[in-house]
Amino acid sequence: MKQAKLKQAPVPEYDFTREQQKNVYLPDEDTFLLMDAIYNFCDVKVNSALEIGPGSGVVITFTALNFQLSTYKARDVNPTAVQMTNETLVRNKLSPNCELGDMFTDLNQKYDLVIFNPPYCVGTCESLGVIDKALSGGANGREQIDKFIKGARGVVSEGGLAFMVAISANDIKDIIKCFDNEGMQAEVVLEKKLPSEHLHVLKIQHQK
Repeated sequence: MKQAKLKQAPVPEYDFTREQQKNVYLPDEDTFLLMDAIYNFCDVKVNSALEIGPGSGVVITFTALNFQLSTYKARDVNPTAVQMTNETLVRNKLSPNCELGDMFTDLNQKYDLVIFNPPYCVGTCESLGVIDKALSGGANGREQIDKFIKGARGVVSEGGLAFMVAISANDIKDIIKCFDNEGMQAEVVLEKKLPSEHLHVLKIQHQK
């Protein structure tokens, strides 16, 4: 994919304790690629945003700042990540609004922008540490991705967008097909080859 020069925006301020460093997935190449995709390819009016699995909180903070949002939410299954996300929001003069929760459970509204950087690495997370569970997506890396595909239509507003990270090993063509089967249109808007993996960011919207 040939990519035009991207617009850049400042990364929010963040810091972490030793405990957070051991228990939270900190910003990495996929984080920055996801922020670039949101900043350059979000072409709809955004009044509200939701991030699933925010980890450090950098992406939801970046989104709230750059889209000047008053309505935003993040949720994570990791209590330490919830704590760090709220600290990152506050550090950047935003209200803390990250809660402990599993993906779409008990969400009672739709959002104009939904963000998900899933555990996409191929491998089981049984009996692994917290960081491993933030990375490992099951036998084909699709455990949480497939759950997101099934539920995205119910949380993305009409005219809204979702952005999701995946790698080539997750089978990008099949992911796009599965979204299509759920009434959602998905396309790769950014990608980056690393020595260990080939990152993709998908832009997802309701079928027209």
